[in-house]
Amino acid sequence: DQYETLKKIARAFEQDHFTFYQQNVFQLEGAGDMSTTKINPKDASKTQKELLLRLSNDDDILKPSEFLPTAQRYGLMRALDRQVIRNLIEHVDTQTAQPHFSQEVAQLDGSPMYSLNLSQDSVLDSTFISFLSDKIEQSSLQPSLFCFEIATSGAITHSERTLQFITQIKDLGCQVTLDDFILNKTTQAFLSKASIDYIKLSVDVLQTIDTKNNQVWKQLRALQQQSHVQIIIKGIESPSTLQTIKQQGIRYVQGYQMSHPEV
Repeated sequence: DQYETLKKIARAFEQDHFTFYQQNVFQLEGAGDMSTTKINPKDASKTQKELLLRLSNDDDILKPSEFLPTAQRYGLMRALDRQVIRNLIEHVDTQTAQPHFSQEVAQLDGSPMYSLNLSQDSVLDSTFISFLSDKIEQSSLQPSLFCFEIATSGAITHSERTLQFITQIKDLGCQVTLDDFILNKTTQAFLSKASIDYIKLSVDVLQTIDTKNNQVWKQLRALQQQSHVQIIIKGIESPSTLQTIKQQGIRYVQGYQMSHPEV
């Protein structure tokens, strides 16, 4: 029940039992090439790694859906976000002396190395930016290594504060993704006001699209060209879906078809 989950969360804070899984985002070569009939995901290049939070509880690993609703209900999301950021920056900072680290950064070509989800509570928290700025300044890391994913629904609901937050995050040198994006007039109007680096759409949103009627795909491509935002399609689990997305000119993909989350 929720009380037991709350105790597990409290214990995780005390004993630092939060852990990261990561899932790569891949950049497809030759996006928009209609002649290619096969794709080997392993030939695509890895870009950012989305960090997926887990809670270690004895021999059990809790997924976000099993503890985040309780954390949100009891007002713990801001503290949880900060714990995640502390742990991430400390961990990455220890990797900078490793030879492979500078090689990985060079291969990113300006893309962020890590992408992590940020709660709406933190977006609305006026002290969050100073917290993040302090943590980055105390490390040897470049802010451009980090991208923060914000839920589109919350961004629209609190549009004025979210626009201010995005400006502040970008001024720090970090990047921003609008997650669970849905293409409509409201979100497009918001996007025209915000300096967004990526939008992330679930493949489920696109499953009902008739690929012979390319209107939605045309809108996505136009959005990509006009606003210079990069589009990521997530939740891809089959070669045929991956092929369709590649042929429609989408460059960034994520899902079990390419890689599973791993520690």
